[in-house]
Amino acid sequence: YVALVMALFAMLFGTRRASVAEHNRGLVLAMAFESLFKLAAMLALGVFVWLGLGLPQGVPAPQAADSGGFYPLVALGVLAMFTLPHQFHVGVVECRDERHVLTARWLFPLYLVLIALPVLPLARAGDALLAGQGVPSDLYVLALPMAQSHEGLALFAFLGGLSAATGMVVVSTLTLSLMIGNHWLAPGLLRGGWLRGTGGDLRGAVLAQRRIGIVAVMLLAWAYSRLIAGNDALADVGAVSFSALATLAPALGFAIWRPQTPPRAAIAGIVAGFVVWVWLLLLPVTMDARGVAPAWLQAGPFGIAGLSPDGFFGLTGWSRLGRAVGVSLFLGTAVTLLVMGWRGATPGGRTPEGMDF
Repeated sequence: YVALVMALFAMLFGTRRASVAEHNRGLVLAMAFESLFKLAAMLALGVFVWLGLGLPQGVPAPQAADSGGFYPLVALGVLAMFTLPHQFHVGVVECRDERHVLTARWLFPLYLVLIALPVLPLARAGDALLAGQGVPSDLYVLALPMAQSHEGLALFAFLGGLSAATGMVVVSTLTLSLMIGNHWLAPGLLRGGWLRGTGGDLRGAVLAQRRIGIVAVMLLAWAYSRLIAGNDALADVGAVSFSALATLAPALGFAIWRPQTPPRAAIAGIVAGFVVWVWLLLLPVTMDARGVAPAWLQAGPFGIAGLSPDGFFGLTGWSRLGRAVGVSLFLGTAVTLLVMGWRGATPGGRTPEGMDF
């Protein structure tokens, strides 16, 4: 029911007009409010830890049990600023004035710094006071104030997290539905028989497709959450999603630094990176979530250990996340370059024979 309510919210805010050039001022205002609200909640928690929480003397800094995923997470955090659907929608589609980009160049990094400031103090306090009680690190923001009988602060933190999650889900779902409708479904409308009896007015059909796309994306996300429920930490689920979007990074880089890259080369790179990501990360995570441990995870297909998800090309010392991110980015870039060279691409996206690629 929660997924359906968020789908309804996305429809009300984002599918009232058929034109993608229309700016949803109400949606942007709602996202701005939730951004300020979650920032205030995070800073309040930081002040509580620094000033209102007495830690034992000599508490060491938290030590990660396995640092193999730290550098991939840093890389994913950087790429997420450019590849997440809601980042693109708010930063590009909803941009009303080019001058706003100049403000965002310093305001957005400042926002990231401010919201990240309380993270290390929260982690240190949580490890010192709650780790021995078996409290997951994802719940430190709620468990710390509740353990000190600050239920109001815990409620504030909960509402901040809820607003952040809801805002990201709604805007991402709306953005994906726009992309699916514009690039997959709308061409079918123009080529098919949808124009008959409509007088050439496709606004109703376009809006219906966007709404169907919103519901489909939301239900797929709900099904995935049920599939992995109770098996992975919330941060791990986010890392899997971020790593999937990171497969778009090579194509984004080529679009910026080499805009004459042929579309087919970019698509080939995206497909190659996504396929290897599915093999190295999505399938193993799904198998673990279902409590299944097939032999091919270690032995590889047809007994080829070098192709197994946990030992791909001998990268056994890497974490699953690091292996999936590194290999998908490398393969996506390599395949894009190979297709460009194979087709003899030249500036303008044409082959040497002058034929369109």
